[in-house]
Amino acid sequence: MANDPLLFDYTFNFDDGRILHFPILLDPVSLMLMSIELEIEAEWAKLENHQCKNCTLKPETHPYCPIAKNLVCILSEFKDVYSFEKVEVNIKTNERTYSKKCSVQNG
Repeated sequence: MANDPLLFDYTFNFDDGRILHFPILLDPVSLMLMSIELEIEAEWAKLENHQCKNCTLKPETHPYCPIAKNLVCILSEFKDVYSFEKVEVNIKTNERTYSKKCSVQNG
């Protein structure tokens, strides 16, 4: 379907049996991330916390940086994971599946 979101379904399979799963949906026209509105409590993600110099957003209307807000849920899942830890990453799309054994940071 031409207007269906593009799905990139990430699964991180760790050697100890842990599995982290992240479905990422993109708008098929703009390729913008279709974020889920979540209640977040991450001080570091607030717009006024190191706002980019060229950012035109106002904290009154956008309390959180949109990029940081999209990352909060993913980053929180990796808070106890070493970036160099080996993992098998599978990425499924409608067309194909990608798989690679690599470090978490490369995944």
